[in-house]
Amino acid sequence: IRDSFYLNTGNLTSKYFVVQESKIDSDTGMNWSNYFNVIVFSYLNGKLTKDKKLTSYFGSGGDIINPNGTNGITYYFPYNKKERILQTVSKPEFDAWMKGQDVKLKIKGKSYFFPEPLPINRAKSYLVEGDVVLRKKHESGWDYVVYKSTKGREYSGWMPCSLTGSC
Repeated sequence: IRDSFYLNTGNLTSKYFVVQESKIDSDTGMNWSNYFNVIVFSYLNGKLTKDKKLTSYFGSGGDIINPNGTNGITYYFPYNKKERILQTVSKPEFDAWMKGQDVKLKIKGKSYFFPEPLPINRAKSYLVEGDVVLRKKHESGWDYVVYKSTKGREYSGWMPCSLTGSC
């Protein structure tokens, strides 16, 4: 267990967060450094039950090492510690998600579309800093976004929340 804490503020009443960390050796093609799993529990009437909606939002994922052999991390899982989770739940984008609303987000830098919420198999299409997207879903640090170009063409796919500003 890397971290565990109780949260009872705003939209999150009586929630227990558990952040698990593990080292994995994987033959999935991903070069994992550390792997994290965030599980959220609701406390009601003296019982803990898994909060599936919040557990899916924070989810699981890992830090990924550069496959070229250098020691750099190419992707960081955004919810690997309490401070990052607290930062996220204080954002208006999180409140909107809790209410089931789509959210407009502004892209922070060059960001490619991905077919699934993993930093592999990126599409050729990308957005640049300042482009505005509509977020439809969020899962494990990834936003499913839709972008409509000035010519009316629609693009959609997953982008890391670090580039959409939602985490």
